[in-house]
Parts: sequence; C-alpha cells; structure tokens
Amino acid sequence: MNRLLISAVLVLATAVICLGAGCKPGEPVAGFDMDRTTGTAPLTVQFTDMSYIDNASHIVFWNWEFGDGGVSNVQNPSHTYVAPGTYHPRLTVGSNNGPTGTASPSTVITALAAVPTEVTINLPGGVPLVLVRVAAGSFMMGNAAGERGAQYWQMPQHSVNIDSAFYMGKYEVTQAQWLALMHSWPHGAPYDLNGFGDNYPAYALTWDDAKDFVVALNTHILATVQGSANMRLPSEAEWEYACRAGTTTRFFFGDSLDCGDLDENCTAGVLAGDRVNYLWYVGNNDPGGTKAVGTKWANQFGLFDMNGNAHEWVEDDFHDSYTGAPSGRAAWNDSPRAGERVLRGGAYDQNIVYCTSSSRASSAPNNWSLSTGFRVARNP
Repeated sequence: MNRLLISAVLVLATAVICLGAGCKPGEPVAGFDMDRTTGTAPLTVQFTDMSYIDNASHIVFWNWEFGDGGVSNVQNPSHTYVAPGTYHPRLTVGSNNGPTGTASPSTVITALAAVPTEVTINLPGGVPLVLVRVAAGSFMMGNAAGERGAQYWQMPQHSVNIDSAFYMGKYEVTQAQWLALMHSWPHGAPYDLNGFGDNYPAYALTWDDAKDFVVALNTHILATVQGSANMRLPSEAEWEYACRAGTTTRFFFGDSLDCGDLDENCTAGVLAGDRVNYLWYVGNNDPGGTKAVGTKWANQFGLFDMNGNAHEWVEDDFHDSYTGAPSGRAAWNDSPRAGERVLRGGAYDQNIVYCTSSSRASSAPNNWSLSTGFRVARNP
C-alpha cells in the first residue's frame, strides 16, 4: 500500500469512527502520513499531520507517540528509531473547544538490524580472519574489446549478475591464519627471502591445500558456534566482481595508460596516486617475495591485495576462453572436473599486465609455486 493510500485509509477510518455514537461537531479527525515504513536502524521517519476538523473549530495541539517511548507535540515531526524492532505510532489531536481525536494505524514501522559490513571469525589462538560484505550487483567480466593488454583467455567480455550479497576475505589468507588451523606446512615452510611473518600471505599452496583449509575452517566455526559452515573458495565471477569493486577500468584504480605494462610505474588513472600505491608487482618488489597483506591501498569495497602480491586460487575449472561461460555467480565447473583450476590477481613477480582485474591463469589442483595463495568467501 502506498503512503497516500495509507493516509486516506487513516483519515477515512477515523472519520467513520466519528460518525458513530458520541460524535459531535467540532470533534477533530486525526490522521497522519509517514514517508517510509521500513528501513535499516537507525531509521528516521518523517511524519505529516493529516488531521482535520470542521470550520467552526480548529486543532490546537498534537500529541505523537512513536511506539518506542518517544513523544512529540510538533505538528509534523521526524523521529529516529535507533533500535531494530516493530513500532506502532499513534497521534492524538485536540481542538480549541476541547474534543480530541486519535489515529493509530494498522501499518507498523519496521526498523531492521543493520547488516555488518565486516565479520570476524576467531581462529584458534585468537587469530582473527576478517571478511568484508560485498553487495549484490552486475558487471562486465573479462577484457573489453580493444583493451590494452587483452588476452584471448580473458574474452569475450560478458555480463554477469551477482544476485545476492556475499562475504570475501579482506586479505589473502595469512601465514598466522594457516598455522592456527592447519598447524604445519604441506610443501615447506615460508622463509625470509620469499616473505615470512604472521601477516604475510600463506603461499606454496595447492588448490587442494586451499580446499583442506576451508574444510578445517568450517569445522572450527561449527565447533566454536560462530555461525554456519558455509566458508568456501570464491567463484571466479565473484572474485572479479569483488576486485573491480564497481569499476570498468583495467584496474580498480584506473586504466593507468601513461606508461608501459611491464615493470613501469605511472599514475593510477582515476584514483589518486600511482600504480605502486595499490599493488605489489615486479615493478616495485625489490627485494622480491611476498609482502605483508594490507600494506597497499584498498579497493572501493575495502579489499586489499586483490591485484598482485600472491596469486589466488578460486573454485573454478579453467576454460581457455569465456565462450559459454555462465551469466551468474556460480563457479564454472565441468563434470568430471577439468585438469586445471583458475588463479586470479597476478603476483609479486609478474609484469603489471598480468595483475589487471581481468587477469587469470591456470594450474593443476595439486601444483604450487612460491606465489600461490588464496582467500576465502562465504554466503551471508
């Protein structure tokens, strides 16, 4: 029911009441309008008085009860509902001759709980794993026609709909997070020359290793009553959508076309600063190796290191083009599974052209390198 119809019903309902026993000339008929009836708390609602009275009298006071303990005597007040809940507003008006009228609509105001923009999973030993909420939307996936540095395995560009929100790891899974759950390294421990420390990416990991981490993470979440066991690797479509963060340029910070696409540095193109402010790649990574997560600037969704630093495994099988790719968020997997999986984001030892938002690579699920890591995702 739209708000004009709500107002009409309120006034009509009160008028009908006034036609009954005890109704007298000069008795006010109360009614009001609301500019909204639902939203996320804190929810501010503008109330508009719609009361009336016959010509011989006039309304001289308004007594608003907003349903949460708040009151007002202003004719057209606004009120903010701070806490989530369902509220029943009520208006009493009075005439200069003494009679009063009251309106209390059946339509309620619903203030919804705010959706957290970040969620933290507490791993063993108090190690946090932070997830960022990524809102639903649609985007063009892959290289645009004529885009500099375009690769055939990143084409054709196609529309993808992300039909609901999801959460993505704010950072690549770190060495501290890996050890908190898995306790040891499957292919040799990280070392200084390639990046060593709690906040450095976990690397030298296969796709199978990443899946093992997800299983252990879900088991831990259930055992510690931290929600549902719905952690997973992101799909390739979710990954690129999160990386682009609403942009259509080669990087979330711009096209950066003022220099070459090898190890050069130049302006970002749209956002402030230069390429080197946003990612680790071969042009700014001396000495080499991974770097601590979160030391470059985040993208517009608040995600760090989506470009460069460590290559990131995603759920999908690798296909050598996007011909026949799905138009939704789900991972594109064959049955039986194909021989290679997808890696996204480029890495610290690669040229800038391989670190764009659309850049993708592939490897067998049991292969690893010193630059292969991952981040996790989950449904709300």
